[in-house]
Order: sequence, then structure tokens, then C-alpha cells
Amino acid sequence: MTRPTFELDGKTFVILPQDDLERLEDAARNALEERSDIAVARAGLVEMEARPDDMLTSEEVLRLAEIGGVKFWRERRNMSAAAVADAAGISAGYLSEIETGKKPGGLKIMARISAILRVTINDLV
Repeated sequence: MTRPTFELDGKTFVILPQDDLERLEDAARNALEERSDIAVARAGLVEMEARPDDMLTSEEVLRLAEIGGVKFWRERRNMSAAAVADAAGISAGYLSEIETGKKPGGLKIMARISAILRVTINDLV
């Protein structure tokens, strides 16, 4: 299908219907999000491969079950809530809500937190 074109300042412009433009914008936005997700996943894999084995004692397993994965691993890594929140690009209050189970935390946020704490997302939930 040939689209109408016009020239302006030595550049060729194509005229297309609004819904075609919106579909192109959506496709570009989705492609960028997928690239971002892939980059986050790759970073997480690199971190996981580089981490030492984290063997837990029975007391640590009980503590993990008691306080949840995010807080357990944050404390185990000797990191403050403010430092983890800052590195993850979220507020300390939001991290606190994730740690206390008031908010679930989205996949992208949990992927960032897992990379920061050098654990898998499964270790956090």
C-alpha cells in the first residue's frame, strides 16, 4: 500500500491514519519494554552466577519464614532499607510495604531488588 507523501525542508514525510500511528507507537513502546525486561533479567543472571552459595541454618530458615525474603536478604547483606530502595529506584516507604507484605511489588521492582541483593526473585517471595 502506498501512502501519500510530501516534502518539507528536504525531508520526505509520510501521511498515515491516526490508528496506524498509534499501532506503531504501541509496537515501539512494547519493544522498548521487552528490551528493558531482557536487560534486567540478564543482569540478574550475571549476579546469580557470581554470588557465592548461600547456605542457611535452620534458625535462618525460620527467620526467613518469619520476616519474608526481601527483609531477610537485605539484612543478611547488611544493607539498609534506604540503600536498597535508592538502588531499586523506589521510596523507602514502598520498600517497607513490600517487606511487610502490604504491597506485592511488581515484577520489575522485584527483579531490581533481587539483583541488588544477589538472590533470585524466588528467594524473595
